[in-house]
This record gives sequence, C-alpha cells and structure tokens, in this order.
Amino acid sequence: MQRRRGVPATGNNVRLPLVSVSEAVVPLFSRRPPWWARNPGTAGLLLCDLIVTGAFIELTWSHWTEATIIPPPEPLPTDPPYSPSNPAPQATVEWNLRPTWQRSGLCAAHFLFGCFFAGGLLGLKSQFIRSVTIVPSKAAAQAASSSASSTASAAAQAAHKRFSSTSARDLPKMAIIQNASHPANTGWEFPLRTAWLEEGRDKGELLLRSGEIGSRWYLNLQDAKINGKECVSKDEARSLLLNAWKAVQPAALPSKGTRKA
Repeated sequence: MQRRRGVPATGNNVRLPLVSVSEAVVPLFSRRPPWWARNPGTAGLLLCDLIVTGAFIELTWSHWTEATIIPPPEPLPTDPPYSPSNPAPQATVEWNLRPTWQRSGLCAAHFLFGCFFAGGLLGLKSQFIRSVTIVPSKAAAQAASSSASSTASAAAQAAHKRFSSTSARDLPKMAIIQNASHPANTGWEFPLRTAWLEEGRDKGELLLRSGEIGSRWYLNLQDAKINGKECVSKDEARSLLLNAWKAVQPAALPSKGTRKA
C-alpha cells in the first residue's frame, strides 16, 4: 500500500467523467448499500421529511397562539355592590395567533431543518462507495489496435497481435468509482496511476485517494466483497484488498514525498 502526504483533500474542481462499466467485470471492491442509501429507502425518507416539515409549518402558521388576558370591566357608579349573589366579573383569557414575524420565522426554521436533513441524506448517500472497478484504458487499447491494423505485412500484424495480447495487462488502467447515487453500472473514471490507498479513520476502512484530481473516497470494509469474494470479517477484507491493490497498481517507483506502507 502506498501513502502520500501533503496532497490536498480537494482538487482543482476537476469534473470526473461518468462512464459505464460492464456487469461482466468483477469489481475490485464492492459493498451493498444499506437500506437508507438505496433508492426506495432514500425516497421514503425524503417523503417522510417532506410530510413532517409540511405538517410542522402548517401547525406553526395556523395554530401557534399566545394567551391574551382581558381584564374585567370597571364597575359603573350605578352598578350594585358586589356580593355573593352578585360576584365581581373575572378576567378572561383569549387565545390569538402569534405575530406574523414570529410564525414566519419558526416556519422558515422548520423549512431549513427539512432542507438540511434532505441535503445531509443525499450527501451521505453520495459518499457511500458501492464499488471500485479496475479496467484497462480504452484510449490505450484503441491506440494499440490502430497501430496493429496499420502494420504493413501480415506477419508483422500477427507478431504485433501476439505482443499486444501478452502485454494487455501492461496497458494503463483506469479506476471506476460507483457510489450509491450513481445509476446502475455507471461511475466516475480516473487514471489508476494517480491513486493510492491510505489508512482510514479506523481499522474498518481504507482511504482511496487520487493526487491528480485531489479526491478521497472512504472504503468501508464491513460486509465487503473483494474481487467477488465475500469476506467474513473486516480484517480479511483489508488483507485481500491490500493484496489485490498491489497486483493492479502500475509498477512505478514512488515519487518524491511518497513512501510505501
């Protein structure tokens, strides 16, 4: 595993391309999203958030009242004196809607809380990494194919084809990251040569980073699959992922400020 220091957490606003990935390709890392990160669960929570927020806003605007004490009227000189049979009038209480600025302020607070909940839910969903797939670079493969087709002699073409097939594993590789918000078989693509693994926030996760785009992704190892194999523990998933990463990471000397861990 490689560890690089001094790389910022965010890059230069690089927009990663969304590409499709074949179902036939076994992901290097995959994990089933929890119920709240799957589309039905997310839609249900957003609907509940909408209903609860709307109900609180309606209750606040239409039913948030305050008590107003109305004192009894002053007795007139012609009124008979108060007695047990003629008791003095008592103060009354009326419930009136609070001022508009109070109700509108609390309604705005309810609305903002609902927006924060929805935004936080969608943000957590987009941070959940569903799979990491390693594929050869299509551009490099097409360049090799066009080079072979432009070779003059048939013998040279056959030799070039044999060379290309034996060196296909040496083609530049791309990493495709799929989070829970992506459609099926779709993810962000970036060059694998710029990526490395780091320790996560605890022993149950690893951090995938890319220096070229300055991004980071947390790989939770709980119930993870490594190269299609279900892992019974986080330690097993961690060991398998590190070994698999060493196999797919391009062979290159660590650059300055990089050390192997």
